[in-house]
Amino acid sequence: MWRKIYIGGLPENSRPGDLLGAIAAQGEVDAGDVGDIQISGSMATAEVPEELEKPIAENLDNVAGVDVLVSDAENPRRHFMQKALLVEAERREEMKRHEREMRSLSGRQREKAGRAILHLGGSDEGFALGGKYMVKFSRHKPGEPLPETEITVGDLVVISKKDPLRDDNPTGTVARTTRYSVIVAFDRKPAGLVYNKGLRCDLHVNDIT
Repeated sequence: MWRKIYIGGLPENSRPGDLLGAIAAQGEVDAGDVGDIQISGSMATAEVPEELEKPIAENLDNVAGVDVLVSDAENPRRHFMQKALLVEAERREEMKRHEREMRSLSGRQREKAGRAILHLGGSDEGFALGGKYMVKFSRHKPGEPLPETEITVGDLVVISKKDPLRDDNPTGTVARTTRYSVIVAFDRKPAGLVYNKGLRCDLHVNDIT
């Protein structure tokens, strides 16, 4: 009988093959004894034989940063991990939806829909509490208000010059908005792109949840 284990704390961009290898190595089992593996961000589930469920979970749980629960664990952490898997899957689907829209709509159309702001320039706001680096984006013309937008505090946004789907575009989280500007928090001081003119800010996903 197959049992499902819940695994959290995986490295970014983990693949089922990576997890299968870790289960086989850490759990000291044959890879053929592992069933379906589903990964969503840093969370995953893996189907394993009932008799191997607890040994595999115990061995994996010893890996730094990894948190493993078996299917019959009766505690709040199991409930949290199940919900976290669903939230992460929903987050990834929302990101894909916005990326599809970036491909199919022009910047002007996205702005009209409230999911992008065009004609921006960035200026330093310096480091904030928590070590985030803040950049303020506003229109080139002083005092020009921003258009109506869905972009709000907690949203993950992409800053770009022309192509919002470039892999090297900086991404940050909206920390504050005013009628005239959007202040974005970055994990580190971003490259020179954000201080150019003619920038666009695209909604990618809301991270508040």
